Amino acid sequence: MHVNVREKTRVQGDVRADSTTDTIINGTATHDSISRITDKIVSIAKFIHNAKKHVRGSKTSDFLKEASGSMNDLLKILNIEQGKIYNRSVYEPRSVCSEEFMGTLYGAPFFYKGFETNVCNYSTPIWELVTFVKYFNFQKTDIQKSNNEIEIFLSSVYKFNVNVHVIVGLNLSITHNFRSKYPTLNLVDSKGKSDGTVLNNLISEVKTPYVLLARNSEFLTQDVRLERLVREIEQLNVTVAGGAFRNADGHWKKGCFQAMYRNFTLKYLEGYDESFHECLFCDYILGPFVTTKHYLKENQFYSLNENEGLFEEWFLRVSQARLESVVCPDSMFHVQLQYESNIKWDKFMRKWNIHKCVPPTGLSMVEKYASYRCEFKASKAIPPGNLQYNANAVKIVMNICEEAGIICELQEGTALGAVKLEKTLPWERDVDLTFLTANYSSIMKLKSTFQKKGFGFTALDERWCCVDNITAGGQFQMRYLGWNIELYGQHKMDTEILIKEGIKPTKVLLDGQWVNVPRNPGLFVRNRYGREMYQHAEHWMETGDSDGWINYKTNVFKQCTKQGDHDCLDRYNADGDLPFIEILP
Repeated sequence: MHVNVREKTRVQGDVRADSTTDTIINGTATHDSISRITDKIVSIAKFIHNAKKHVRGSKTSDFLKEASGSMNDLLKILNIEQGKIYNRSVYEPRSVCSEEFMGTLYGAPFFYKGFETNVCNYSTPIWELVTFVKYFNFQKTDIQKSNNEIEIFLSSVYKFNVNVHVIVGLNLSITHNFRSKYPTLNLVDSKGKSDGTVLNNLISEVKTPYVLLARNSEFLTQDVRLERLVREIEQLNVTVAGGAFRNADGHWKKGCFQAMYRNFTLKYLEGYDESFHECLFCDYILGPFVTTKHYLKENQFYSLNENEGLFEEWFLRVSQARLESVVCPDSMFHVQLQYESNIKWDKFMRKWNIHKCVPPTGLSMVEKYASYRCEFKASKAIPPGNLQYNANAVKIVMNICEEAGIICELQEGTALGAVKLEKTLPWERDVDLTFLTANYSSIMKLKSTFQKKGFGFTALDERWCCVDNITAGGQFQMRYLGWNIELYGQHKMDTEILIKEGIKPTKVLLDGQWVNVPRNPGLFVRNRYGREMYQHAEHWMETGDSDGWINYKTNVFKQCTKQGDHDCLDRYNADGDLPFIEILP
C-alpha cells in the first residue's frame, strides 16, 4: 500500500489569510474587517473553552489550558468580557414559574426544602403539561402479579395527581378493570410489537406538550419533581431532562453517561463533564426522563426492544444532532432497573456502523458482521470488520508460506501499518507482500491450498534474469473477501540472509501474530516513505496521484466529505497511533 495526501484544504471556521486579514496586515483596517476578526476570535475562544471542559487526556488538557489562557488574554486586550461568551444562556420559563434559593439555613436540619417557586401569571397545571407514558413488558403469565405491578404504578401516579393523563402499553390481557378506577387512563394493546413500536404508538395518543417516559418506574413519589424538569428544559433550552433513581435496595445513581462515538466504536462512560442549574449534561440517561411531544413525534423510536439498544440508539440521535440532555439529580425516581443479560445489539450496531461497543452495562460487544464488498471512500476510515479481513488475509498467507518453508515478508503499506499500528492501516486499499523468487514454483504448487482457504489465485510469471546472477521478479495476484493481495518476487530477502547467518528473522506483530519483515523494519519504512512517515496520510489512490512512488505529504487527512461523521479521518490528528488502536475516554 502507498500513502499520500493533497495540499491542505480550507476548513470551515478556520482563520486563514483572506481579504480581511490582508486588510489588517496592510494597515488599512476598517471597522467591518475588525468586527469580523473579533467574531472569529470569539468563535475560536468558545471552541477552546468547550474542548477544555470535555477533554480527559492529561497532556491535551494541559495544552488546552495554556491555549485557553492565551485566548483569554487576547479577549482582555480586545475588551471582550469572558462571561458573556462562555456562560450558558438562561431563558425565561414558559410553563412553570421560576424558583429562588432561600439560603443554606432555610431547609435545616433535614433540607426537604431550599428553593421556593416564585409567583407568576403563566404557570400551567402539571396535568395540562405532562402525560405519563409507560409500557409493561411482562415476561411471565402470572396475571395476578402483573395486575399488582400495574396497580402499584397507577395508584402512585394518581396519588401524585388525580387529573394527570396516563397512557400504558400492555403485552398481555389483564382481568382487572383499571379504566373504571382511573378515568384518565388509556390502555393500549402492545402484544407482538417491539418496545420501540409500542412507545411510538403510545406517544401518538399524547395531547400535552410534554411527556414523561416512565422507563422502568416501579412507582412515583413527590420526589419526581416534574415541574423542576420542565423548568430546566425551558430555561436551559435542552431537549431532555431526567432524574436520578433508586432501586428497591435503596441503591441511588445519577444515571448520567457520556458517549464516545468515533472510528466505528461506541463507548459509554458514567459521569459528567459539565453542570449548570444543579443539572448534569449527559449524552445518555439511564433512568426516566421528560421531553416534548413534538420532538418524540418528529424523532420516533427505532423498531428495537430495550435489550437491543432502544434508548441508547434514540439518545445517540439526540447527541449527534448537537442537542442536549440533562439529569437533575434532585428529581428522583423509584425504578426496577434490570441490567439486561441477554443483550442483542446487532441491529443497532449495524444501523450506526459500529464495530465495537461498550454499553452502559460495561459488557463489551464486537459486531461480527462485515460486508465482503468494502467501499473505499476518500477521507473515510475503513470499517473494522473489513480491516479484519485484510489482516486475516495477511496472516493466512504468511502461515501457509512459513509452513511450506517459503520466505515471505510484509512490504509497502502492509509493513507500514504493522510498524505504526501493529495492524492494518484504517485507510488501506490492498495487501503488499514479497516472496523469494527462488520459491516461485513452490508457491505455484500451493494454489489449491490457497483456494481451499477462500483465495482467488492468479499467477503472473514475470520472472527475469538477472540481479547479481540471480533470477528476480515473479508476481501473484490473490483476492480474499474483497481485498486484493499482491505478492512480488525478489532475488534476495533479509529473512533468507538472516537464516543463513544463523539469526532468527525479524518479525513484527500484526493483529496478534508475529510475521516476517525486513531485517530492520523501522529503517525500512523510514527509507521507503521518507520524512515524517510516522505521521499519517491517506492512500495515493484517494488523493489523485498516479502511483505511490512519490514524496508523501504527511500529517494531514483530506477534509471529510460529510463533516462530523464518526468515520471521518479528519476528526483525528494525522499523527500518533493511540486513536486508531483504542478509543480513549
